[in-house]
Amino acid sequence: MEPMDPNFVTSRFSRRAMQYRCRMLIAFVVMGAPIAAFAEDSKVRSRKTYEFPKDASAEVIVLQYAGGFTPPRKNNEPDLTILADGVVILGAPFGSKKRLKTKIPHEQLQELLRFILGEQEFAKFDTKQVQALVNKQGKLIAVADASTTVVRVHADGMKLEGKYYALNMMARQFPKIKPLAQFSAVQRRLERLRAEIYAGGKKGIAKHLEVANKQLAAKHADIPKLIAADLQSAWQFANGKIYVSFHRTEKLKDERTRLTSVNINYPANGKPKVTVRLNVIVKN
Repeated sequence: MEPMDPNFVTSRFSRRAMQYRCRMLIAFVVMGAPIAAFAEDSKVRSRKTYEFPKDASAEVIVLQYAGGFTPPRKNNEPDLTILADGVVILGAPFGSKKRLKTKIPHEQLQELLRFILGEQEFAKFDTKQVQALVNKQGKLIAVADASTTVVRVHADGMKLEGKYYALNMMARQFPKIKPLAQFSAVQRRLERLRAEIYAGGKKGIAKHLEVANKQLAAKHADIPKLIAADLQSAWQFANGKIYVSFHRTEKLKDERTRLTSVNINYPANGKPKVTVRLNVIVKN
């Protein structure tokens, strides 16, 4: 018997083969559509747009510290307030800091909400549940006279509030308690925004970096320059003084850690005072 001609597509076998291939091709196309759609849906979900209150002056995000061993309060305004129209107010509850008012773009506010509500699952935070998890850990390090971190969020028709005493200290003590770590991350993100505003935004940070890196190079020419991400804190005071701090932690060879810090104190009038600190920690 002669072998079948592979080009003879009119045979019964070939017709079946062609039908099978067509069915497989159709299945591939049909099955492929949901996969692509799912990937696109995931991308859309990660870029979720949150709905703000209709009142442009309504609070969307608030950061406030309550209680603790502090100087007498001049007022009870929050430390940071972001309104629905993007206006940001840095409060001065003790009177020593300068009260600032600025505005951030709509998309930046959306990104903050994606971080707080999406990545850090703020809507799930429950103070009592977290405290119960902490109590199960056993012996606690005693903390006295600390403040309670309070964060409020109003978006997508939800009014949420999270609060926790000595938040950052407890998050460092119990790093495996996820909701505690997430709430601490929210606080740090909002504090970062406050520091960026007090530092004068991108232009201000660039100016401070120029001052910091000039002194860093003068004392330690072999140390890499600091960058904007190294901004640790910044304050503007009611008396006109400004304080800006940069800090970087680097892992070196032989399990060593290098800490680079540059602090800048700007008087109300006169030249800034720059302090450079460099420490290398050797792990025992």
